[in-house]
Amino acid sequence: MADSKVPIRNIDPSQETESLQKIAAEVAKCSHQMKRFLEVHSHLGQPSEYRRTHLLSLVRSIRGRLIERGMFTENELDELLDTLGRHLADPTTVVVRQLLFQAWGRVPES
Repeated sequence: MADSKVPIRNIDPSQETESLQKIAAEVAKCSHQMKRFLEVHSHLGQPSEYRRTHLLSLVRSIRGRLIERGMFTENELDELLDTLGRHLADPTTVVVRQLLFQAWGRVPES
């Protein structure tokens, strides 16, 4: 079987849906006689994993700048961080770390 290849592209998260639609259209265009496949993979962060609270840690690391720029008062930011921390500590909270879309195709043997 010969492989038909679609170029791999980096997806801008702000235009994720549009980018995925373009990639799917490209796969469909070059694969009119191909067997097509699509898989979606995701990793769910477990309560004990650091990546589950990574964003929370990042915001805490720039806390001073957020307050200096007037984006939040100290009390507002502390309350929001505490609320988010409690939410993320709840084992019933589902945290999706990343989504990976994989599409490929093969030309069937004649």
